[in-house]
Amino acid sequence: MRKNKKKIVLLCVLCVLGILIPCTFFARKSLKNNEEGIVYVESVSSIHQLGSGSGLFQRYSGIVEPQETTEVKRNMDRVIKDVYVKVGDLVEEGTPLFSYEMGELELQLSHAELELERLSASITDLNEQVGLLNNASVGANELSLEHKAQILTTQNELKHAEYDRKSKQVEVEQLKSSVENSVVKSTVTGVVKSIGGDATASEGNGESYMTLLSMTNYRIKGTVSEQSVSQLQVEQPVIVRSRVNKEQTWKGKITMIDLNNMLTPNDLNMGGSSEVATNYPFYVELESTENLILGQHVYVELDEGQDQSSEGIWLYDYYLMNEDDKSYVYVENDYKLEKREVQLGAYDEQQQRYEILDGLTGDDYIAFPDEQVKEGIACEKMQNGSLTEVEE
Repeated sequence: MRKNKKKIVLLCVLCVLGILIPCTFFARKSLKNNEEGIVYVESVSSIHQLGSGSGLFQRYSGIVEPQETTEVKRNMDRVIKDVYVKVGDLVEEGTPLFSYEMGELELQLSHAELELERLSASITDLNEQVGLLNNASVGANELSLEHKAQILTTQNELKHAEYDRKSKQVEVEQLKSSVENSVVKSTVTGVVKSIGGDATASEGNGESYMTLLSMTNYRIKGTVSEQSVSQLQVEQPVIVRSRVNKEQTWKGKITMIDLNNMLTPNDLNMGGSSEVATNYPFYVELESTENLILGQHVYVELDEGQDQSSEGIWLYDYYLMNEDDKSYVYVENDYKLEKREVQLGAYDEQQQRYEILDGLTGDDYIAFPDEQVKEGIACEKMQNGSLTEVEE
């Protein structure tokens, strides 16, 4: 047991040394570079292409969800016979969802049609009676009170019968429509989210029996913190980016910022985390939903023109120094910094960068002009955040 404990202690010591020695080496190297005054320079071409993902534009987490939820209602006076789908099924427009029992309805329709035939026959008879009574009165100097009463009574019966027939016709049409619509079909392409009630019972969970999530009209549900929510506005244009393919983007605009519904840790997929953060949902309507997948996680950025391609070289203004009405940048020359004058063109206020007309190429490397940067100081090249190999 003592030998095993000694081995365990020895292994722990070796592990600690294995971590500390490399860390100490890199720390000393970093301190040495600072003492020697070495600075890092980045290529103009990569700086020119800075935009999304560079840290200059804030990103918000988002998820693809249905633009609308369709509730399929049921007739509470009818009994459901069969249900043809289950939760999670994909349905298209016209897909049968469920059907009603037909026995009682068909019996009601049969009775209503017989009653309509009886009323029609009765109206025919009454019309004939009115005709006979009118014919009998032709040529008579004066009609008897009994004859007049008989004509009026028959005419009233005819009017009542015609009214009853119209009402019965409406009832028959409604029953026929119910029979024809005994199978309820989907009106959207989507996914069955929920099915309520018992398929064999005459009563269900309210009027809404099924819920369908549309798969043709998507929107983005984003998450914004309490500290950043003031940066968002309704109708603000945004860029939605795929998390797995940085070249795949969608355009849209913010349609709602819901400050009345604070998101919980479960809503934010934080699991059992006890950390409490105030976050709110916001919603984005997209110009196109092509290639989006329901439930897909995405990034949302405010559209500040970062994806617009610009001809020539554009440089952010914080790389420039101004002296005597001239503009300069620190440029790498043989791994040392050179202070070089550049000619400026147009200024993009939204992205805070100048067009460089002369003095720089995309192959040049430049340094950020802080207090420690001076002309003639040694430098090392960086490319997209990584050191490049030093050419001998």
